[in-house]
Amino acid sequence: MINRVDIYHITGKKLFQNVFNAKKSFEFLDDNIITTIIRKTSETDNKTSYLIIGNIKIIFKLEGEIATVLFSEIEDIESVLEDYAARIIKRYRLRYGDTDEGVPEDEKEWFTEILTRLITAPTVALKVIMIGEPNTGKTSIFKILNKEEPNKVYIPSNDASGNTFTDITGEAAVSVWDLPGREEHRWLWERYSAGCDIIIIVTDSTTPNLLTTMETWGLYKKHVSETTMVVGLANMQDKKDALDASVVGNILGFKTYPLKSKSLDDRDEILKVFREICESYILRGLEEADIKTSQGEKNRLLEEIISIKNRLERSIPPNHPILISINGWIDRIKASSELSGEELKELNKAVNQWTVKLEEVMKS
Repeated sequence: MINRVDIYHITGKKLFQNVFNAKKSFEFLDDNIITTIIRKTSETDNKTSYLIIGNIKIIFKLEGEIATVLFSEIEDIESVLEDYAARIIKRYRLRYGDTDEGVPEDEKEWFTEILTRLITAPTVALKVIMIGEPNTGKTSIFKILNKEEPNKVYIPSNDASGNTFTDITGEAAVSVWDLPGREEHRWLWERYSAGCDIIIIVTDSTTPNLLTTMETWGLYKKHVSETTMVVGLANMQDKKDALDASVVGNILGFKTYPLKSKSLDDRDEILKVFREICESYILRGLEEADIKTSQGEKNRLLEEIISIKNRLERSIPPNHPILISINGWIDRIKASSELSGEELKELNKAVNQWTVKLEEVMKS
């Protein structure tokens, strides 16, 4: 469990802090100590450091100019904590970049909510199905995820096989289903698509299989929800005639990951790929929520700007620089589907200036 999150600029300036459990956040670690450790962390190869004090584990993670510090339970797995730290930095940089300005006061509550969803709600349940032509390695992948050695010879599947995995990502319990590829069993594809979060199309990375896969996908995709994420697995990358995953992805038309599934020795790599796929889906959901929040804030600001404009028009000429600026922003807001974090900062500053001008006009 993560008890506290700090975000710093590499210069040592604190940009954000949220405490989830004050009893396990070690307030005596002041900014000087933390920034010293961050500076040392910047000198390591993977820009990650750990510190253990009592029963608390602290991770320092640096990307670009931004560092995050997580205070967690000592039993928490370091690789999972590092994943959380990386995602927190990604969320921060996506919104605020690498500047040292920090989270604006009026966005702290919103950003805290994002982190809370990211950190304290790991019980999300994801449904993932694997589809594809026969003999592309779907069952081998599933068996390896299930910590079983795959079959040495091809045995066609006749039914769906599924299991729920908690070691794919710390953010979700992931139900993975292996669906048979033969045509007489493809009615299962449509049935299992209901409520599916992610569809993984597995290929053997060869040209003939890809052509058949594209034809089959063209017939099947009408059953897929618009909210379902579709990715590819370019399996059997150890075959001599295997195409590179990037080539497979270009042919299929969606992001595709390289993979091998010959034995249990491949499990770490398979877990890594499945983790990236699942966390991409979760992050996409957070980004969509981010867009909705920006849209709501944009609408609120637009109403405020129009109100200021209407009141200023009673006292200053229409060609006044402030009214020209306001009209420019109104056009800019209406033309944009959303505003970036930098644009919102810029706009909030402008609104403050216009409000000051309005107060001056009202007094005079």
